[in-house]
Amino acid sequence: MLKTIKKIFLSGALVAAVTHAQDVSIMVSDISVAGYTDDIIVPVMLSNPNSTVGGMQFDVSVEPSMVMLSGVTSVGIGSSFSSDYSSLNNGSSRVVFYNGAGPDGISSGASGAILNLHFSGSTVLSAVLEINISNLIVSDDNGIIVSSQGSNGNLTIGDVIYLSGSTATADVLETVEIDFSITNSGAVGGLQFDLKDSPNYLDLVSLATTERTAGFSVDFNNVDNDAYSRIVMYSADNANIDPGTGSVLTATFEVHNNAYADSVSIFLENVVVTDGIGGSYWIASADSATVIVYPGYIEEPSNLQAIDGQDAQVTLMWNPPSGPIPDNILEDFEEGIPENWTLTTNSAQGWYRTDDCTSEWWPGQQQEIPPHTNYMCSNDDAANDDGSVDYMITPEFNVSGAEAVILSFASYFNGAYSQSASIGVS
Repeated sequence: MLKTIKKIFLSGALVAAVTHAQDVSIMVSDISVAGYTDDIIVPVMLSNPNSTVGGMQFDVSVEPSMVMLSGVTSVGIGSSFSSDYSSLNNGSSRVVFYNGAGPDGISSGASGAILNLHFSGSTVLSAVLEINISNLIVSDDNGIIVSSQGSNGNLTIGDVIYLSGSTATADVLETVEIDFSITNSGAVGGLQFDLKDSPNYLDLVSLATTERTAGFSVDFNNVDNDAYSRIVMYSADNANIDPGTGSVLTATFEVHNNAYADSVSIFLENVVVTDGIGGSYWIASADSATVIVYPGYIEEPSNLQAIDGQDAQVTLMWNPPSGPIPDNILEDFEEGIPENWTLTTNSAQGWYRTDDCTSEWWPGQQQEIPPHTNYMCSNDDAANDDGSVDYMITPEFNVSGAEAVILSFASYFNGAYSQSASIGVS
């Protein structure tokens, strides 16, 4: 068994699956209802080309869980059957569907609605939800379990909101106006959102309402050491923004004096849009604005030297501008391994992402790896081969213009089995 450096790699398995025709399929219908609907009815459809149906049970969950199942009724080709549900501890509900009046089932070859799922939406103004079916079990009229599959459906409640920002061009120390627009099919009483630019080349200077928001008040404050700006718009007179499409806010930004030529994205985050009584609309999309900085900041050349001169001609030499220094880089691997990181190894394993890097032999000596969520790990015990050249390599960063570069990270390495670990810079 080789004991060498402990590090990390992305492991994946390709699984090929062959799908066969199912005896029974049930499908949750896609529906749309108005906001604050008391009783939302979602039909469940049946298709059973190859088998009779004597009964079934399945679990229903909603993502996100803004509504709960409040009832089930048998309908259509299942109207002679009984149905009921119970709430489970995990927030989902279990539905049962059976023929309590006799042994007869639904004949094969049927197609149509068998159940209505009822949800209470009296407190929900706006949402786009997924109704999920899981743990489906179907039996025929002899009580024999048959093959089955369930399909999820979408529930759209009320009106949804679309936000977007415009695009403009400016140079260093210039101001630029960006329009933020909403598309709303319902009346809007107010909104709040955060603006964050990347790269950080812009300062928010002022805000102004538009024709759609005349009479509204708008203000902002900078949050988290100016990391982003929080915008609030409201009407002291309880007026509403009428349904429609168009700009509701004009923001003026100033470009930093050291902003390089680049496209600056202005992201809309933590968006809240309410109706006239304070209910929150579902945000279907929030598209970023863009400021194109051009020609941008051009550094002076450094280390300028006259190296030769004669006959009224002087030869000069200098170091070219270094270009922009990237923003601080943070990677916690919670969302996976970035595509632009490189993993190399002589092992069948190498670096991999995990929440437990221990093995039978490591860390050993009654030691434990400190608890953590997801992290990167290399442990040659995973493949029992050569882990001596496991490398995890970041993408290239241009830091030539930086005064200092600091690398900091959390790690666990105990040097067991005469191992060594190193960090390389090239």
